[in-house]
Amino acid sequence: MLGYFRRLTIRNIVSPYGLALFSYAVFLFGWVFPPDVYTSYIREPDLMFLDPLTFAFFTSCVAAFLFGVRVSRYMGLTGRQVPEQKISTGKPAIFLIMPILVAAAFCAIYLILLGGKLNFIALLASQQGNVIKEAGMSGGLTVEGRWSMSPLFLTSVLWWAEYRVSQFRIRGGAKVAYRVIFMIALLLDVVTCVAQVNRSSLMPLLAGLLLIYLYRKAGAANAKVSSIVGVGGGSFIVVTAMFSLLSFLRGASGLKLLMFAIIGYTITSYNRLAAILTGTMHYAYGGRGAYLVTYLQSDNWLSSLLGVHSSLKWPAKQDLWLSEFTSTAGAGLNPAFIWSGAFGYLYTDIGWWSLWYLFMAGVLASYLWNGFRKGKAVSVVMYLWLAFWILFWLGSNLLLDYRATHILLGGAVLTVYEFLFARRLLADRGSPLINDSRMTLREDLGVTSGERVS
Repeated sequence: MLGYFRRLTIRNIVSPYGLALFSYAVFLFGWVFPPDVYTSYIREPDLMFLDPLTFAFFTSCVAAFLFGVRVSRYMGLTGRQVPEQKISTGKPAIFLIMPILVAAAFCAIYLILLGGKLNFIALLASQQGNVIKEAGMSGGLTVEGRWSMSPLFLTSVLWWAEYRVSQFRIRGGAKVAYRVIFMIALLLDVVTCVAQVNRSSLMPLLAGLLLIYLYRKAGAANAKVSSIVGVGGGSFIVVTAMFSLLSFLRGASGLKLLMFAIIGYTITSYNRLAAILTGTMHYAYGGRGAYLVTYLQSDNWLSSLLGVHSSLKWPAKQDLWLSEFTSTAGAGLNPAFIWSGAFGYLYTDIGWWSLWYLFMAGVLASYLWNGFRKGKAVSVVMYLWLAFWILFWLGSNLLLDYRATHILLGGAVLTVYEFLFARRLLADRGSPLINDSRMTLREDLGVTSGERVS
């Protein structure tokens, strides 16, 4: 029995089930967090402590999501056995390096253009990151053209490369060259996120790379729960350190202020959820759908085509953001933290219909997880984005955010790149790779591998 649970844990460590249960555990930690300690740090009443309504709603949301994941199997969208697709190319190191170089060049250009808008180096050095954050929300850091998509495009390429590299036998100087270029591009991506004081771009980057590592680790024949948990714990410390660095750059210094920031950007969101559920807090623009598909909140062709800002009376993006501060302060809570968690924002717009939204998100998660295990480029990057959304249930609702469109674009470009410059190999589980000349060109470029993690 213990062996069964061990295998079950390893198999689902980065699946929608494992990620959802991790986020649920974080919620339970916040739900039972000592109210006196919470109030002493955040300086607001603890409304979430053992609150039955908050527990019932959050638990129902998680259950609806997991139900969607489960039901998708019976809808024919996913299967229990998923053979991983492997690709073949003549020079794998060059194949991986080329997209990284292109994406890194775009990101470097964006960083240079960003530096022309604001002296972010001087502001960060003087711990005035809040000035950068406010400039970004007000549009002061807007770079003309599509250059603003570059950091997340680079993120998607780095995810893809790290996923693919384990399928190639790269050795010697080629392996060293790949790793050096990968680390330089990763550093560039991190610097760009820090320059914008943008946690919601930095955290997905790090989380995605961690999940790929854990996925490969769990797929090893000698995988151990203790080893995987150890890696996850160490990575959590690194992510926390990066998070604290951004808080420091925004003015927080000293252990108490850093703890204030860490607690404030994690379990404090559940306190706002409790306030919303009990009617203590109301968002000024709640009930209009502005929190459901946040991509439409940005000024883009689709929002203009649908006329959401005029027909639904949606506010400008900055006005929506500023309204959350006044709503939080009006409820007697600390306005330094405005997140009410993904479930809180959903409830603000559609109440208990949030369960249906999350059920459909569960179906989507299962579909992308299936594609992730198969190794489809677009599914790899989109699943990692959705996985971060699950881990970020304590933040804002990023599932259908504009950032997701940038990641999707990266996945689409990489899919075309693989179609043109690589070929896939068909394999039966555990059998030698087969090159069947009877396959069509499309099949030859799109099926595959014997390695499996189910």
